[in-house]
Order: sequence, then structure tokens, then C-alpha cells
Amino acid sequence: MDEKNLKKINEMNNEELNNALYDKMRAEQDKFRAWLESQTVSEILHHTYEYVTKEDILMALDDNPLPTAQARALLQSSSPLEDIYKDWTKKETDYMQDILDTIAERANIFLQQEQEEFMQFANVPLYNQTYECAADCGDIDLFRKSHQANVACGQAIEEAIHNNYFGYSLDSVRAIEELLPRFGMERIKFVLANQVRYLDWDGRISAQNKEWAKTVPAPAVERHSQDYIALSTHPGLLDMFASGVREFEQEQQKARPSVLAKLQQKTQQPKTPTPKKKPKEPER
Repeated sequence: MDEKNLKKINEMNNEELNNALYDKMRAEQDKFRAWLESQTVSEILHHTYEYVTKEDILMALDDNPLPTAQARALLQSSSPLEDIYKDWTKKETDYMQDILDTIAERANIFLQQEQEEFMQFANVPLYNQTYECAADCGDIDLFRKSHQANVACGQAIEEAIHNNYFGYSLDSVRAIEELLPRFGMERIKFVLANQVRYLDWDGRISAQNKEWAKTVPAPAVERHSQDYIALSTHPGLLDMFASGVREFEQEQQKARPSVLAKLQQKTQQPKTPTPKKKPKEPER
């Protein structure tokens, strides 16, 4: 740099130095851009990282003015932007780790959304009333949400049967355990019984399961019952699953002691005798 320009730089205050440095680096970037625009697409792509990084350098400088000595020193360079970029490319940063962390964070967001959608009906109670009754009670939202849960449960039953049928054998217990956290046994029985009743004419459904289905309340809105019927599931598999649900519930009831049994157990427990108090000796 010649003495005239050096003298001019030395006479500048901090704001003037930073403005002059930014203008010089911006002109350098504009010249680089003009060259890029005359190149082939592949050449432009090859320099994309360089161009974007230099834009970031300019943005950082614009937002964070340098101390006077540093600004004055950089102004003496013929190509300060290129010098800074070259130094940047030699640095080891956490850039790739940040990229990996961002990928994992985005994946976790999707997983959380999937889990929330998967479990969205877990706490929706079964609502088996007519629309008119729901309107009178102010339960329209619950009426609709419960119906959506019934439809989802019907689809999930089909998927659970399909996913747990191996070599002419249906693992009903595993299928039920997949469905229970999402819908609860009351809804599973309600939807399954509706499907069995729909196939009342079909000889592949056992008489026992047909009788069982009659013990479960039918949908209050009959036309809604068509929305959660397993049309794509073989009746024989549906019958196997219905038998599995009945057996599963019986086993659960056996494992759960009744209130009467608890009371009987309590009354049969021997009482611990209360130790007799020794009579006080007369004072002498």
C-alpha cells in the first residue's frame, strides 16, 4: 500500500475504518460474483461453499465492528475477504458435528410426532350414544373423537392380525398387547364384537364368538358400525383373534382377585393376640 493511502487510513476513526473495510470486502465479493455468473453450472456449484461463506464473513463484519487496530491492519491487505476465507478453510470446527446433531434432532421430532399420532386415542373414552344425545349433553367433540378412535381401532386390529400371523398360527396375545396401550380393552372388544356381528351369517365364525359378541353393546349409531368393519381380514383369522381376546380377558380376570376374595382373605387372617397388661403391684 502506498504512503498516501496508508496516511489516509491512519487518519480514520473506528467507524470510518470499519465502513471502509466492509466496502472493500463487499467490492471484492461483487467481483467474485460477477466472475461466477459467467461460468458453467458445474463451476458455479464448485464455488458455492466459498461464495456462501464469504457472504457470512461480510454479515459477521457488518454486525460486529472490529477494534481500530484490527480494522486498520486488514485494510492494508489487497484482498482481505480472500485472506479471511483462506484462514477459515484451515480451521477445524464443529460444523459437521452440528450437521449430524441437526439431523438427529429432526429425526427425533418426526419420531415424537409419530408417537403422538400413534397414541392419540389412548385417553379417549368409548362414547356409545346417538348424535342427538351427544348434542343434548354437549358431547359432540367426544362423540366425533370416539368414532375416529373406533375407525382407527378397526384398522389397527387388521394390521395387528396381519403382523402377528405366522405359519398358520396367530399370536393373539402379542397382537392384543400391541393394541391395548393405544385403545384399551373396552374399545377393542366393542369394535371386534361389531365385526363379528357383521359376519353372523358366516360359518367360519364360531358359535361361541357369535354369542360373545351379543354380550357386547352394539353401536348406538348403526350406520357408523360400517366404518370399522375388517373387510380385508379373513373371517377365519378374525375368529381366531376373537377367541384370543376372550381367552386373554379370562386370564386377566383370573389373575385379578375379586373384591369378595379380598374381603374373605382379610377376614380369614388370624388376629394377633393383644398382650395382657400386668397388674400393677400395690405400693408399699
